[in-house]
Amino acid sequence: MTQILSAVIEAWEEIKINRLRIILSLIGVGAAVWAMATTLALGSLITASNEMGEAQWQGRTGTVSVSAYPDSQPPYMDPYFFEPSFEDEEEDTAPISLDENGRPVDPFGDAVMQTVSRTGATIWTRDRLIVASVQAPGYDGADACDPMYGCDNGPLPEIRGIDPDYFDIYYRPIVRGRGLTQRDGQLQMNPAVVNEWMWKAMGSPDLAGRPRVRLLDHQKVAFTVVGVVQNELYSTGPQMFIHYDTFTGALPPKLAADSESYGFSIVAPSGQQENAQAVMVGTLKAQLGNDYQVEGNFDPERNQSREDGMRTVQIIISVIGGIVILLGALGLLTVSIVTVNHRVREIGIRRAMGASGRRIFFSVFLESVVATSFAGLIGVMLSILTIRLAPLEKIDILVPPGGGAYPMTAAFIGLIISAAVGALCGIIPASIAVRIKPIDAIRF
Repeated sequence: MTQILSAVIEAWEEIKINRLRIILSLIGVGAAVWAMATTLALGSLITASNEMGEAQWQGRTGTVSVSAYPDSQPPYMDPYFFEPSFEDEEEDTAPISLDENGRPVDPFGDAVMQTVSRTGATIWTRDRLIVASVQAPGYDGADACDPMYGCDNGPLPEIRGIDPDYFDIYYRPIVRGRGLTQRDGQLQMNPAVVNEWMWKAMGSPDLAGRPRVRLLDHQKVAFTVVGVVQNELYSTGPQMFIHYDTFTGALPPKLAADSESYGFSIVAPSGQQENAQAVMVGTLKAQLGNDYQVEGNFDPERNQSREDGMRTVQIIISVIGGIVILLGALGLLTVSIVTVNHRVREIGIRRAMGASGRRIFFSVFLESVVATSFAGLIGVMLSILTIRLAPLEKIDILVPPGGGAYPMTAAFIGLIISAAVGALCGIIPASIAVRIKPIDAIRF
């Protein structure tokens, strides 16, 4: 241990003596490590962003979704790809019936609860969607639209009835306030969570003041904003999320019945998605009877294609990073060999003074390792600074609230590879140095 430490100290002293040549050679190594670490970090962030974006559309890995719609309605269409109709056509809505308490009967919601109970699902959500006019102090729907692309549904916000796990399944992180809880479905204040577009259109109110949102055509129906979620990737309009029980209990029955679809999602264990879908579809069909059509949305081929795409991106980025660091290593190797050839007199005198070949080998070898490790550390630090300052959101990379953390894998790989490059590039010069004899110092 003492010999290794002394060799490292000696290598560092040698670096200081020949710092000009070494610094010039290490600039290339530091730049290569910076480029490689930044490339790997961006690759990790892009992969994570793609996963989060896919989760917002299809749910996180393992999500199985089922859609149901009354026979009187056309098959479900994604709200981003159809023109919503705001006409009150009773034949296009689900049949409305009330229980003894005057609340709408919800066969779908009841069937889902029984399915959850039977399957033992722990992460699940129901999902219903309408588009409606709302008002709030200072709210202008047009201000909630993207200035470049406008809104998906004009200035009208989407109102979603969901269960609390929705934000986890479909990656909608809370940026202010809180999310929804199971208890919220029973509160008369009708807690709601809005997206950033809608919150800013309301004048960015303090949530502690309990800002209220009302239905324009039903002034008695009001919702209290308790949280704000991050905007959905590629979303350009206002959204409001309320508890599913609030959706069916607080909204006017005809308005709630205008839902284009009834969704049910769970997170199934890996490899069990198809079986889970079959159980969900079969159980819901048995509970709902012939009044609803039920369809499963899980596509194993699309799921496999998604995983293959992520793997391809990682491979491409790794290859690019490898090429970058290889170019830096070739430059360092060339400079190291030239440096040893200029140190023939010094090494020959050290051999004449009794330095062993092993001591000479490790001295030159560790010079390269210590120097490249230091250069790698500088390169990684510059890479972290680059990622921190980069406008990731402007290039459509989804960043978690508070900013994306620098992938530590990229930092570790950068440091390890810089030391490995130093070791590989130090072997050849060290081998040349060992063959130098004391007589060579006189001839040099």
